[in-house]
Amino acid sequence: MKGIAAVASMSAFRAVAVASLFVSGSAWAAEIREFSLFGATPPALLARPLELPASPLERPEPAPQVQEARRPPSTGKIVALAGAYQAGVAGAGYLMWWKGRGLGTFVAKSEGWFGPETYAGGADKTSHFVFGYLGSRAFRSGYEAIGVEPRAARLLGGASGVLGAWAVELGDGFSEYRFSWEDGLITSAGAAAAVLLTEADLDDTLRFRWGKVPHRTPKDPWSPEPNKAPSHYSAEITTMDLSLAGLLPRVGARPGLARFLLVSATYATKGFSSIRPQAVERQVGLEVGLDLYEVARAAGVSDRSFWGGTLLFALRHFRVPFTGVGIRYEVGSHRFHGPDFGDRFYGDVSLPPPSPLP
Repeated sequence: MKGIAAVASMSAFRAVAVASLFVSGSAWAAEIREFSLFGATPPALLARPLELPASPLERPEPAPQVQEARRPPSTGKIVALAGAYQAGVAGAGYLMWWKGRGLGTFVAKSEGWFGPETYAGGADKTSHFVFGYLGSRAFRSGYEAIGVEPRAARLLGGASGVLGAWAVELGDGFSEYRFSWEDGLITSAGAAAAVLLTEADLDDTLRFRWGKVPHRTPKDPWSPEPNKAPSHYSAEITTMDLSLAGLLPRVGARPGLARFLLVSATYATKGFSSIRPQAVERQVGLEVGLDLYEVARAAGVSDRSFWGGTLLFALRHFRVPFTGVGIRYEVGSHRFHGPDFGDRFYGDVSLPPPSPLP
């Protein structure tokens, strides 16, 4: 019986459809006959498209849903988040750097920049810059999450990055690290760079990363402190990256597989604090590397989920070891080395230092 009823229903639908077509066609025929009495087809009839009746089987498309505009957060909520950021920066600084480090009288000192006489050869400065850049972008994401509109979130993120930079330096001033205006300035520059790159719509083309590399600095038997461990900066590298995925479309080229590549300027130092000052290395590099951020996106990782967004943020801003290879220029010896992964020390510390002239 269900089958008979279904057939009957379909027959009824078809009958209605045929009848509709017949009635519509009759009306058109009558209209044509009326105007044909004057010996011409009416212009309005020629211009009007044939309108067939809708089939009873067709279902109308649902009306698009209109999303309600999101209300901006209150000033109190924004201030609370900004305060939480600074409290978090101060708490992290205490736990990582200041706890048990003899907090006492405030002392400021000038550390210099990239000279061989500095304690890290400038690797600390490029690291401060990159982390100022990362902090600004991370803070911006938090402001956007509570509903701040994008441009205001960028500015607030940059301001939070700058305030955090100087908060850390004020804390350093009461510890053995001491207040460094150079560190505060370069970290603030990194936070400002994050804002300016986004304002200039260059986020997809230019970015900065920080990474770890294997530690290969040998012991120096002629060092004043031969058993002293090298600075942790000897196992770090910072990069300024040109993303081909963003650059090539800007010049009218199709990226193809090149979208998975980065062209990077790098900076790293080797041996500071552990070998004689004459043998330390400051390496400026140029390398080509794998863009794991673009690889993850091509694999379907989305920033719409918490874990997906966290993974993409990490791959965008942290250099994974052995994913970039290039040449290095050693500033002190004026020599080129490589190709390598940014992990090599090229100096020879087996020979004694030259004796001073009488």
